[in-house]
Amino acid sequence: MHKYLKPKNYLRYFKNRSIQLASTALQPVEKYLAKKYGEQGIRKYPPVFIIGAPRCGSTLLYKIMTERYRFSFFSNFTAKFYKVPICGTWLQGKLGIKSERGNYEFKYGNSFGLGAPNECGEFWYQWFPKGLHVYIGPNLIDRGIVEQLRWEIGGVSHVSGNPMIFKNLYNSMRIAPIVEAIPECIFIVCRRNYVENALSILKGRINNLKHKGKWWSLPPKEVDELLNKDYADQVAGQVYYIYKQIDEDKKRFGEDRFLEVSYEDFCSDVHVTLNVIENFLSQDGRKLESRWDVPSSFKSMHVDGIDPDNREKVTSAVHSFFNK
Repeated sequence: MHKYLKPKNYLRYFKNRSIQLASTALQPVEKYLAKKYGEQGIRKYPPVFIIGAPRCGSTLLYKIMTERYRFSFFSNFTAKFYKVPICGTWLQGKLGIKSERGNYEFKYGNSFGLGAPNECGEFWYQWFPKGLHVYIGPNLIDRGIVEQLRWEIGGVSHVSGNPMIFKNLYNSMRIAPIVEAIPECIFIVCRRNYVENALSILKGRINNLKHKGKWWSLPPKEVDELLNKDYADQVAGQVYYIYKQIDEDKKRFGEDRFLEVSYEDFCSDVHVTLNVIENFLSQDGRKLESRWDVPSSFKSMHVDGIDPDNREKVTSAVHSFFNK
């Protein structure tokens, strides 16, 4: 196998292989820690989930939340140990790897630096599907998955001494199994102006796939229906159906566990939004421990570089979906 690797890839290969071997060796320890500490960790430190449509501003909110408060979260380092996150979190602490303040430059959900927040999709794919059909409704996961997910998250919180916060937007389609596994959980729903949101998804298609007609990022359960439509209806419908699903799950599982956050309002006054979040979480006894000061505002991003005809079509499609 090695002879087929290009020299510049040797270091990456051996690094990844070393992580794989370490994760395999640590799995018995991981299982022991999860079983011993998972339940008490989840009860003491209930997790928070940031959800919403792609390009809704959730990465900035995630970064600010992890800077302002003492949360545990998947970092670019611990994401490499997604099979053994409790051990990975312990190892990160021992190595002194910490997230950096500032640096609010992101690339499609990715932040930079070993200690920076990570979505860690591979952690979730251990239990949930990937691809175009990712939605999971109520009562569709078995008890074993519920227990594993609950104990892994609780174990990380126990080791770190802080509640976990997650930003993986695919969890917008996994609300039911997450609530079933962790009834203590809370969701922060990030919303952005729907037209800007859809245009940003279109730009993501063009930048990442070089084609405006190819599907990109989180699919709602209506994805097959959308794939039969043109690109404008696809990106507009993507935003519409994702929030439609979230709204349905709010009604199903109780609106008191969901907090709505506007990207534009957040950028305009960060501290006001953080106070709202603090007050929301404090209602059931959660007290956030402060960490660092954060900026008071950000420039709300406007989607540029879109062909005027494409902009007009997407705007019309958004209005059509949301005015149904």
